[in-house]
Amino acid sequence: MTGPEDPLASRGADEDDSGSEDVRGVQGWLADGPLRRLLANASLLIGGRSLNGLFNLAAMTLIVRAVGLETFGSLVLVHAFANTIGDLAKFQSWQAVLRYGTPALEAERFTDFRRLVKLTVMLDLGSALFGIGAAWVAAPLLAPHLGWPPTLVPVVQIYSLSILFMVTATPTGLLRLFDRFDLLSVSNAMGSLVRLVGAVWIFFRGGDLEFLLALWFSSVVVNGLWLIGHSIRALSARELLRGPRLGYRGLASGHERIASFVLTTHVNTTLSASMRHLATLVVGSLLGPAGAGLYDVSRQVTTLLTRLARLMKPAIYPEFARLSARNDMPGIRQLLLRSMALMTATGAVLVLPFVLFGRTLLGFVFGQEVEAAYALVVWMALAAAIRLLAFPLEPALISTGRAGTALVVRATTVTVFLTCLFTLIPRIGLIGSGVATLAAAIVALAGQGLSVSAWFRGRKAGAT
Repeated sequence: MTGPEDPLASRGADEDDSGSEDVRGVQGWLADGPLRRLLANASLLIGGRSLNGLFNLAAMTLIVRAVGLETFGSLVLVHAFANTIGDLAKFQSWQAVLRYGTPALEAERFTDFRRLVKLTVMLDLGSALFGIGAAWVAAPLLAPHLGWPPTLVPVVQIYSLSILFMVTATPTGLLRLFDRFDLLSVSNAMGSLVRLVGAVWIFFRGGDLEFLLALWFSSVVVNGLWLIGHSIRALSARELLRGPRLGYRGLASGHERIASFVLTTHVNTTLSASMRHLATLVVGSLLGPAGAGLYDVSRQVTTLLTRLARLMKPAIYPEFARLSARNDMPGIRQLLLRSMALMTATGAVLVLPFVLFGRTLLGFVFGQEVEAAYALVVWMALAAAIRLLAFPLEPALISTGRAGTALVVRATTVTVFLTCLFTLIPRIGLIGSGVATLAAAIVALAGQGLSVSAWFRGRKAGAT
């Protein structure tokens, strides 16, 4: 046998992934290998993302109080513009790294794995360069609609260079594949720490929009370089950088239907991202920078509710990939149901305080000017509770080869969201974005839940 030995050694000794034992009670849940590993990996991310959330919240509080809602809203629009272009351009190659890298390493097909990594790196780099070019062209065209003066357009174009460090899907996928969630946890906090330090400076010494954009740009670069550097170290530690020189032909060999998978997941995630950043741009174009600022504050505050689900989502992909590679249907079902049960209980505990004390929280943290977002926070908190319940459904569909179905559901969800957004905001104002968010969450839960149920029924019928 040639190649590195035990490249997945960092996963730990626990390999009881069947999840099919008939166990009951708390001890049975804790004995479930995939669920226990999922919670362990998610707990690592929780530490970093909790710091990330606290740092971002503190930075946002200081900046809003220091420069006002209008300037903060302009910052949000520029950052949302770059993120939207980056999300539209980049491929979600981390999903391909997990989907095809897991069986390749388990079968010790190390050359196929190296081909996969080279392919996804090329996708990342190509999509980042395309995104930067698209942003340079789009900035002057969209400036009149987003309230940007002509003098700001060159600044926005320079800021779009940060897309190069936003497109780090392959490094992220590699660290997830090797269960280095500790490194991912640190990366999540580093960028927000840079923002917080800069926000403290602005609060006491002052600063303009250009300074804020430079601060945000620096945070993106720091986060991206951390991920790239540690993914290279992870590959080197497992001797996966060694081997014959690879050309540019045949990089997809050994990975059945990878082109279709990458394209489908790219479109699916692009649609998902559009519901975050594109919504900010839409609100800003309809209600101005102040409206965009209120929307972004509400979105980030209620994102705290779904933080746990967002952290568990990347951690659950490797578990579904392993169970799917072994065709372990009982294990997939058990992991799915138990993770949904945990998130339902979490949602019930977290959402109620936001509904009851949201107005006081907004006024205390951000100032009286931001209390106007309270009603929007309530709508978005209800939507967050639904997303908590639904969080494992899409990963289950994608990891079991149903990426096309996940794409159809996502497209339907985004269509409903954008239709409600453009229809309701002109009629009922900012609250329309909250109604649109809740409607989209309900559609996603229904579509994904029915699709997963149909898949289980089909597999059961095929087995009999």
